[in-house]
Amino acid sequence: MLFAKALPLHEETLQRRKAKLGPDHADTLRSMNNLACTYQMAGQLSKALVLHEETLAMMTAKLGPDHPDTLNSMNNLAGAYCVDGRLAKALPLFEETLAKQKARTEPDALETFKNMNGLMNDLAVVYKKTGQMAKALRLLEEILARKEAKLGRDHPDTMRSMNNLAGAYQADGQLAKALPLYEETLAKKKAKLGPDHPDTLASTGNLVRAYLETKNPHKAIPLFDELLQVKRKQFGAADPRFAGVLAQVALDLLKHEQYAAAEPKLRECLDILVKSQSDAWPTFNMKAMLGASLLGQKKYADAEPLLTAGYEGMKQREKTMPAAAMPRLTEALEHLVQLHDAQGNAAAADRWRMELASRKAADKEPRK
Repeated sequence: MLFAKALPLHEETLQRRKAKLGPDHADTLRSMNNLACTYQMAGQLSKALVLHEETLAMMTAKLGPDHPDTLNSMNNLAGAYCVDGRLAKALPLFEETLAKQKARTEPDALETFKNMNGLMNDLAVVYKKTGQMAKALRLLEEILARKEAKLGRDHPDTMRSMNNLAGAYQADGQLAKALPLYEETLAKKKAKLGPDHPDTLASTGNLVRAYLETKNPHKAIPLFDELLQVKRKQFGAADPRFAGVLAQVALDLLKHEQYAAAEPKLRECLDILVKSQSDAWPTFNMKAMLGASLLGQKKYADAEPLLTAGYEGMKQREKTMPAAAMPRLTEALEHLVQLHDAQGNAAAADRWRMELASRKAADKEPRK
C-alpha cells in the first residue's frame, strides 16, 4: 500500500525530468530505475520488468556497460526476473554484475562491501535454486571469509552468513560441515543477543533439526525444550500461537521417529486447541498426530480412537482445510492402515487401505 501511494510521485518526477533534462540524461535514467523498483514493490511486476529492461538498455548506451548506475540497473533487472521465476534470465545478469563489480570495487568502502555481499548472496540463492550447489557454496564461503576479515567473527552480519552457509551445507547433505557452524552461531547469538532474541530462537531451531537429521535426539530434545520454554513465556501457555509452536516441534520429532518425545508436546497442544477451537480441523489433525505418536510407541489401544477420530473429524471438515493441509488426511489414513496391520486386523486394515487408495486418487485430481 505504501509503495502504491508513492507511484504517482515517482511517475511525476520522471515526466518532469524527461521534459527538463531529456529522455537519456543520467538523472532521468535514475528516475526510471527508481520508478521500476517502485512498480515492483507495489506488486506491478509486469510494468516493472518492462521499465527495468528499458532502463538497462538506455543506461548501457548512455553511461556505458561498466558504470555504477548501469550495474545497479542490471542487478535490479536480475532481481525482478527472479521474482518472476525467470531464473535462466536472472543468472547471467547476476554473474555479469558480480564480475564487473569485482573488477571495479573499492575494497575498503563499507557501502561497496555491503552491496557486493548482497549481490553475491543473491547469486548464491539463484545457484541453489537451479541446482548448482557447488557454485552456491563457494560464494557463501567467500561471503563469510570477507565478513570475518572486515567485521570480525562475532559481528551480527558475520553470524548471519555463518547460518546461511550452514543451511546450504545441510541442504547439500554436508551435515558434518553444517553442525559446527550452527553450534558456533547459536553460542555466539546466545552470548551477544540473549536466549530470547528472535535470531537466537531461529538458530536454535536450525541446530535442533540438524541434530535430528544426524540422529542426535539426545542433543536436539533439550534444545527444543529451551525453545518451548521461551515461547511459553512469550505467548502464554494457553495461547493458540503457542499451540502452533508445539505442533511444529512435535511434527519435527515425529518425522524423525522420536515418538515418545513428541507425545507430551502433542498432548499439551491438543489441550490448548480443544479449549480454543474445539470444532476446527486443526484440533482433529492434532488428535491424529497424537495417535501417530502412540502408534510409533506400539500403544495400539490408545492410538486407535485418536487416529479414527482425527481422520473422521478432518474428513467432515475437509472443505475448510487449505490445500497445504490436505496431506494430513492421507497421513492419518496411512497410520490407520499401519495400526490395524500391526494388530493383525486384516478386515479393518483392508477397509482403511481401500479408503487410502481412494484418497490418493482424489489427491491427484484438481481441487474444485
